[in-house]
Amino acid sequence: MNKNTLITLMLFFALQTGFFTPGHTIASAGGNFDQRSSLTLLPPTAPCGTLDGTIVDSMETTGDWSVISGGGAISGSLSSVSGYNGQALQLNYDLGTNPGAWVQVRRDFNPPLDWSAGDHLRFLHMGTAANTVEIGLVSAAGENFFGSSWNEASHVPWWTYATWDFKDFLHSGQPFPDFSQVKAIFISVTKTADAVGGSGSFTIDELQIDDLASRTVPSSFASVTVEPTVLGRAASWIGNQQQSGGLLKSWYEESLDYAWLYDQALGLIVLSETDSAKANQLANKLHSLQNGDGSWYYGYHYLTNSPIDTKKDIGPIAWTIYALMHYYFQNPAGVQAAAAYQDARQGAAWLASQQNGDGSLSNITEWNMDSWWAFQITGYQQQADRLKDYLLNRVWDNEIGRFKSSDSTYQIFLDNQTWGAPFLRAIGRPADARRALSYAHSTLTTSNSSGTICGFDGAGPFSVWNEGSAQYIDQGGENSQYYWDQLVSQQVAGGLLDGSMPNSPDSFLGYIVWLSPWHGIAPTAWLYFAGTDGPFTETPPHSPDAAPDRNDFTTSTPTLTWSQINWATGYQMQVDNNANFSSPEYNNDTIPNSILKATTPSLPNGTYFWRVRAKRANGSWGGWSRVDSFVINSP
Repeated sequence: MNKNTLITLMLFFALQTGFFTPGHTIASAGGNFDQRSSLTLLPPTAPCGTLDGTIVDSMETTGDWSVISGGGAISGSLSSVSGYNGQALQLNYDLGTNPGAWVQVRRDFNPPLDWSAGDHLRFLHMGTAANTVEIGLVSAAGENFFGSSWNEASHVPWWTYATWDFKDFLHSGQPFPDFSQVKAIFISVTKTADAVGGSGSFTIDELQIDDLASRTVPSSFASVTVEPTVLGRAASWIGNQQQSGGLLKSWYEESLDYAWLYDQALGLIVLSETDSAKANQLANKLHSLQNGDGSWYYGYHYLTNSPIDTKKDIGPIAWTIYALMHYYFQNPAGVQAAAAYQDARQGAAWLASQQNGDGSLSNITEWNMDSWWAFQITGYQQQADRLKDYLLNRVWDNEIGRFKSSDSTYQIFLDNQTWGAPFLRAIGRPADARRALSYAHSTLTTSNSSGTICGFDGAGPFSVWNEGSAQYIDQGGENSQYYWDQLVSQQVAGGLLDGSMPNSPDSFLGYIVWLSPWHGIAPTAWLYFAGTDGPFTETPPHSPDAAPDRNDFTTSTPTLTWSQINWATGYQMQVDNNANFSSPEYNNDTIPNSILKATTPSLPNGTYFWRVRAKRANGSWGGWSRVDSFVINSP
């Protein structure tokens, strides 16, 4: 999401290879797709980040709010200014230079407010100086519960909105105790380590609570009509960024010779399908750059092949593994195919060495998702299954229908939903995939600063992030055709940038977001993917070394069996979608001793755990069997 982490298809080729899939309709050739000159202000009905929650405070007056400061802040005051809708509250402050200095606006509710009908809090904001935004709630007992801080994010010069999950408000690791008793809310600007401090203003409007658990979720995935010329130009531009040594320059406007690993992976997937010669050259370069332990560095100088730094980040490495296997499957008899396959397998072995006891490889959800695809496509099935269980049981929030930022944090990031959706589809949970996409639609849709382009941001949101918007379209989220048209309107026509995509229509750096009008491999590759149902496949191909899965049922009512215990007077069997059996989906403790099997009731697709124990003659129970798992993947 920041600068370091972001980053000629012919019509006959598309038609002859069956490259386009049923989710995307191919339009007739021709037409001008550089439509920026015709863009106007979006209509009020545009699906562009509209706020439709319950208003807590419309910010029309300052009377209910107070200003408090601390940590060496110099001053703070409150004024009423013209807002997004009517009036708004403007916090004027001078934080000075002391680290930790803060100024906040606070409203106390007497009596406490009942927010139990909601599950998310949001408000509109804009500001002038890059300091940290902090938000907190006060319980009936007077304790402060803080939501996740937004570092250096208080300087958006146009109206945008911010959303927090109620579960994000913590005190000493404990969640807010009772949302029917909210005593106060406060919103602060703070000088953290990298913040500028000094004087500035932070304006807020339309404080709301939302019930996103009850949102309407589409019953099907959307499709888009695709013009092949758009994709051909995108693929051609990516190929033109290849340097003499084989690597791709990540950003056209970048003055330094930077080739970030994530961008090489995306480019290899595109070139594998559109330009085999350039794909061979890039795969060969990745082969030569692979470390002895199977990893790669975070990025390279394309002039010298030396690393930009020596970080070995799991996400970009997992993407590289996946890209090499995609390259291999596109042309398994190619000149570089055997080496690419071995490189991918060696990379997967390095990933396996990073796997923790709980199945995770990182506390970053999107990196764990990247790794699942890398394990799956290289045949590391045991590691993939353990990781799948972690993602489903520790990171998926079934109450809201979205992936958390980690197993214990609730920040709202787009990649977790747009990359979580294909993971869910691949394991047979399409309804949950649509829930994840709809959550992104409810929290991260936005427009650019001038209100002429609509899309998604990776966090915040602050403005349109084209790569993320394309990720959403790739998975068929609601209104995908509308967002596709918004993307295509920004594709450059003509010149050295012909076919390329900008990272964003705007410039903004704050929180974990880097938005820039620079043109790069990542946004251009994702435009290509959004028009081709790639890069993910719902059932990724397995490596030639893959073994069949055990305990994989295509029926929703599997029959499970066990061995006889000679003293048993009966048996108890439990089935649960949690390994701790906290709320069994099936619990039968009246199985006769003559029966050594049980058929479950109908179960939704997913991973389940089961165990069995025997009953003694005196009515007591013996020990539980070893816990085993199985997968339901019924049509």
